[in-house]
Amino acid sequence: MTYQPDHDLNHIIHKDPAHRHGCHNSPRPRSETKSYLIQDGWYPDGTRRMVSHKTNWLPMKCGHTWNYSDPACEGCEWRDA
Repeated sequence: MTYQPDHDLNHIIHKDPAHRHGCHNSPRPRSETKSYLIQDGWYPDGTRRMVSHKTNWLPMKCGHTWNYSDPACEGCEWRDA
């Protein structure tokens, strides 16, 4: 979800000036392939059918479109990257 300065919930989300997003200064994925288990239906006995899914991560800086106006991005190393 992108930060929208005039959104109705901002007074709740950003009432603490020390609030930072979970991605704040987090390590960025580098060009690599990751494997994850995802659900792909059900077996006849009612258990989940899990399969491996691969994703190719591309180098990315900050994907937040409002990072310059979002107070929770203040001080993040990726804000100006």
